[in-house]
Formats: sequence, C-alpha cells, structure tokens
Amino acid sequence: MVTEHAIDNMSKLYHHVNTFYKKIIAKGRDDIHIGFFRTPDDNANATSRQAIEELVALAKSVGAHFDPTASVVDLGAGMGGCAHKIATEYGCAVTCVNILPSQNAINRARSHEQGLDHLVSVVDGSYDNLPPEWDDKFDTVWSMDAFLHGPDKRAIIAEAFRVAKPGAVFIFSDIMAGQYALQKDIDIYRHRNKIEAEMFTMAQYEQVLEETGFVVLRARDFTAHLVPWLRSGYKDSIQLWDTFSDDELPFFDKYVQSYKQSVESLVEAEGQAWSAFVCVKPKQGEEDKYRRLSGRAK
Repeated sequence: MVTEHAIDNMSKLYHHVNTFYKKIIAKGRDDIHIGFFRTPDDNANATSRQAIEELVALAKSVGAHFDPTASVVDLGAGMGGCAHKIATEYGCAVTCVNILPSQNAINRARSHEQGLDHLVSVVDGSYDNLPPEWDDKFDTVWSMDAFLHGPDKRAIIAEAFRVAKPGAVFIFSDIMAGQYALQKDIDIYRHRNKIEAEMFTMAQYEQVLEETGFVVLRARDFTAHLVPWLRSGYKDSIQLWDTFSDDELPFFDKYVQSYKQSVESLVEAEGQAWSAFVCVKPKQGEEDKYRRLSGRAK
C-alpha cells in the first residue's frame, strides 16, 4: 500500500515537476510520460503522442479493442494525457486512478475543457488498492510509467489482474532498473524522483506477471528512446531557464543536473530501462491457448 509518507514525497516532487513537465516535456499539455522517437528530429509533442500510439498498437496486436464499447482503466493516470487521447480518438470510456489530488484536479479540468466528461472519470485512489466492487470490470487495463512509484509491485499486478475481465488485455510501460546496472546508477534516477521503492527489472516484472496469472504475450525494450528523450529535456530546460521563478530555480537546478547525470549513467552503465509488457488475463481453461500464442507453452 502506498504510504502517507510516499504520497507526501510525490506531492512535493510533483509540485515542481508538474511545472517542469508542462513547460519542458509536455509543452503545456497533460502528458507526463516518456516519449517514443520515430525520427531524430521529433519534438516532445510528437514523441509523447507516439508513445501512446505505440502502446495502443501493441495492445491491438493481441486482440485489445479500443472503441465506444470498450472500458479502459488507467492506473497511475497522472494528469490524464493518455486517457484524453484514447477517449478522443476511440470513444472509449476511461477510468483514471491516481493518488495525487493536484494532478486529478488538472485531469478533471482538462477533460471538461475537451468535452470528455461523459467518457473520462477520475478516481482518487491508489493503484495497489482499487475499489472492491471492480472485480472483472475492465476490457483493458492500462498504465504508462507509473508503477515505479509503488512500494509493492506484486500488489499492483494482483489488483490489475483482479479488475481485468477474463480475456482482457493488460498493457503497461514503466521505468525499470537496467538488467546489469549498478545500484549507484539506479539511485541517480530514484533520488531525482524521490522513489523509495525497489525498481524492478524486466525479468522481475515478467516473473510476477506470470505468478499472478497473466500470460505475457509481448515484451518490448524501449530503452533506446531514453537518452534522446532526456537530452531533449535537458536542452529545452537550459533554453527556457529564465522562465523559471525564483521559487522554482533551486529545485530545477538540482533536477536538471540529475537529468544530465541520468544520460551519463544510461550511456555508461545502463542505469535504467524503459520497457513495456502486453499480457492477457486468460479465460478459464484457455491458459494453454495463450501460452502457445506467446511461445511459452508448458
């Protein structure tokens, strides 16, 4: 369970980070996740949108449907960037779960501005303790770059399994520990983002997913996008330095230097990984069918 101390840490972090992302990464939008590059010249607007599109395409490749009949839950939804894009483009009903009231307020306001009140709902809560009445509720369980803040990854995965309908797709991306990273390089990222929890590797996530009951159908390593994304954020922050207030500058000075350190640790030591998993909660009796599809038949 996410503790009050962890929530306080995240609230303090995102008090400034929301400003940083809105000015530097999201360019005034509501996306606070890593970007996916298709050309070296892609800007933050493009990479953010393309990351969502890549995950949607991966989910569709295993049978997920995004249309007005589909129900989606976004775990750790932040300011709602993913939900707004999915609801707008596909007409899906998206339930956002997020623990920070400040981000949820932005999500609700932006949903209203975009005319999405009938499609996007926002629930104040933790993704490792979802409402008990949500058993077998959603067609798709979604998350982008949020689980790293959770202290108990097993509880998060278990809750995702519980609220997924039998046959539902679970797709998520996350910032993970590099497979061969030294702890000091992982801690650069953890320190910048006030992360007290252990960061999982891809192998650890895959093990927990399978133990929980999911069948992993796709696993993708997107780490190559991290360095250009961080470099882009570092470059833009330097160019816009004069726009930060006196209250923000002490935080951003440390944060931006840590960005630079993260680039160095990624290049030299593979300190973090950015990866995605696409899984299915099999219907009873269909476990072997999905394992054959995944190449993991037992």
